[in-house]
Amino acid sequence: MQRYDAIIIGTGQAGPALAQRLADTGRTVAVIERKSFGGTCVNTGCIPTKTLVASAYAAHMARRAADFGVKIPCEIAVDMKAVKARKDHVSGRSRNGVEQWLKNLKGCTVYEGHARFAGPHSVEVAGEILKAKWIFINVGGRALAPPIPGLDEVGYFTNSSMMDVDFLPPHLIILGGRPKRSPLTVAIRRCTSCAYWHRSLRMKTIPRTLILVPPASACVGRLAIQRLCARSSKRPGKASSIHMKA
Repeated sequence: MQRYDAIIIGTGQAGPALAQRLADTGRTVAVIERKSFGGTCVNTGCIPTKTLVASAYAAHMARRAADFGVKIPCEIAVDMKAVKARKDHVSGRSRNGVEQWLKNLKGCTVYEGHARFAGPHSVEVAGEILKAKWIFINVGGRALAPPIPGLDEVGYFTNSSMMDVDFLPPHLIILGGRPKRSPLTVAIRRCTSCAYWHRSLRMKTIPRTLILVPPASACVGRLAIQRLCARSSKRPGKASSIHMKA
């Protein structure tokens, strides 16, 4: 049995910084990672989606070159395999950076495997028992497929598996309006795919004028919706549809 001052399960945004702070105070730390170092932001969230957006923006601006007095004597095309390769390189560099940071941190021991609690102050990983006074759970979440009849009979992607796509889907429906979906939709649309965005399970098509507000921003969201409704009421014939899931 190995004893530490603290055990951190997961290497997402909070984990590495916490390990550094604890190690700087002379405490011994065990960090456990099940799969990819860096968590959601590095592997399936902020970094890869923003990298895709950057490629899509380049294509978008190339198509608008004439607006700036620049002539491109050929059709603008997007090589999604190259776009994905660039995204993988950028994410991989960050992932490797987090891994090397933790593995070279004095006072920190990294374990790779699935952590399971073996007691109030003990964790099992890779057949080994680790014990500590403090155990921090820094794990992320996985996408849950909604109970839509027939969904299991068709091909669909989650926010994680979408990062492996190296082709342009001819049509795309995105369920949910969380922050990660916004840049993803923009990226796919600017890469010439036709994307339809549905909010929640009511499957209402959202018009272009809709402001999407995540539930976490409820207060700001109410203000935005009030202003949008007020603006829409002053424009006859241009109604907006709003659905916000609490």
